[in-house]
Amino acid sequence: TDFSIPLVIAGHLVGFVLCGQVRLRNDDVDLVDILNVDDCWQADPELLNEFRKVPEMDYSRVMASADLLKLIVENCLKKQLNFVVIKENKFQSDSVRQTRAPNPHDNKMKKALRYIDAHLSDDLRLEDVASHVYLSPYYFSKLFKKYHGIGFNAWVNQQRMASARELLCHSDWSIASIARNLGFSQTSYFCKVFRQTYQVTPQVYRQQVSDNAAMETVQSKCPKKRGRFK
Repeated sequence: TDFSIPLVIAGHLVGFVLCGQVRLRNDDVDLVDILNVDDCWQADPELLNEFRKVPEMDYSRVMASADLLKLIVENCLKKQLNFVVIKENKFQSDSVRQTRAPNPHDNKMKKALRYIDAHLSDDLRLEDVASHVYLSPYYFSKLFKKYHGIGFNAWVNQQRMASARELLCHSDWSIASIARNLGFSQTSYFCKVFRQTYQVTPQVYRQQVSDNAAMETVQSKCPKKRGRFK
C-alpha cells in the first residue's frame, strides 16, 4: 500500500507528497482496491522475491506516518513558503490599475491576501487579518470589500471552496478530512457552503468527476469511425 498528501497553495493543488510502497502486516484491514490485480504474478519466482523485499508495516503505523507527514507538509506550507499564487480576480484589471494612482493600502491588502492564503486551514477571523496589517477590524472590513467587491467571509469561503473542488478531484481524502483541513469545524456546514456555491453536494460533485473521467477513458479507447471510400 501507499499514501499521498496533497499540496495546496493559495487554493491551487500544486502536487502531492507520495509515500510507499509497504506491505501491511495485518491482512484483516479493509482497504479500498484501487486496481483489480489478479494473483498470477505470484507464480513468477522473480516477482515474488521482489515483492517479499518490500518492508512490512502495521496499518496503525501507516496511518500514524500519514498523519505525521500531513503535519510536516502543513507546517512547511505555512511557515516556510515565501511565495503565493495570486489569482487574477484578486485585484482590479491590469488596465485599471495602470491608470489609477498607487494607493497606500495596496501593499496592506496584498499582505492580507498572503496571510489569508497561508491560513485557510485555520480558524480564520477578520480580526486576526486586520491585526496582521495593522488596521482596525471595522476599517479593514470596509477596505476589503472596496477592493474585492465582496465581504471578508464570502471571500474566504470562495477560496476554501476552490481548494475543496481540487481536493475532491485529485485526492482520496474523505469529505470530513477535506472540511477539517479547510478550516471547517463541522462537516455539515462545509457541505452546506459547498452546495450553496456549486449547487451540488461534495459527494455528488466527486462522483460526477469520477464518472466524467471514466467516460473520457472509455471514449479514448473506442476506435474512430472511418469513412467509406467509393
